[in-house]
Amino acid sequence: MTVTPTPAAGDTICAGGSVSFSATGSTGVARYQWSFPNGSITSSTQQNPGNVTYGNPGFYFYNVQGFNSCGFSHSLFGSIKVDTLPNIVINSANSICRGVATVITASGGTSYSWDGPGIGGLTTTTVSINQTASTTYSVTGTSGTNGCIKKVTKTINAIAATVAGFPYSVTATICPTTDFAYNSSTSVGAVSYTWTFAGGTPSTSTQANPSVGYSSSGLYNAKILVNNGCGQ
Repeated sequence: MTVTPTPAAGDTICAGGSVSFSATGSTGVARYQWSFPNGSITSSTQQNPGNVTYGNPGFYFYNVQGFNSCGFSHSLFGSIKVDTLPNIVINSANSICRGVATVITASGGTSYSWDGPGIGGLTTTTVSINQTASTTYSVTGTSGTNGCIKKVTKTINAIAATVAGFPYSVTATICPTTDFAYNSSTSVGAVSYTWTFAGGTPSTSTQANPSVGYSSSGLYNAKILVNNGCGQ
């Protein structure tokens, strides 16, 4: 009775990869018993169990027993080495300015292949993107140590320039010495605020909704400047 397992002992795969096990070439075997500790399947009674996946790096042993029609058995043991995947990262902000060319970078590997609008097929470490809407990019990186590959994706938002506004008509009327509460609720996409109040106290503010007092009767102008890093 002969049992000939495939793969041969000592085969190496990358984490998340699969090994196809079989006992092709065995002779005089009536029944099989495979064992794959820590594999995606842990045992099988088929002659050719097929693919077994190993998700984590390390060394994993397997064995197969072949039984003949008289109940006698023959066992073989082997091991699989599972290598670590590279830690591939797309380095960029989560949001960029709409319509502005921006460089993003891959790290963690020694070679790369990009996919996404305007960068598909590029193999450089850095690429330039220019988007007007939320867009998903991916890069596949290869380890220079063990040749394992890993693909990662990242969705980058596109931010438009801000629009300033406050919900008042051309004029609003208050009594002298009474504070007036300004607010910026109709501004769009604002992150920072710069108010100017000619003749008011205070004369400037960086709050979103400041209160301002005027000590004398008259007509006073207020100005708001908003910004989000992509324009004001």
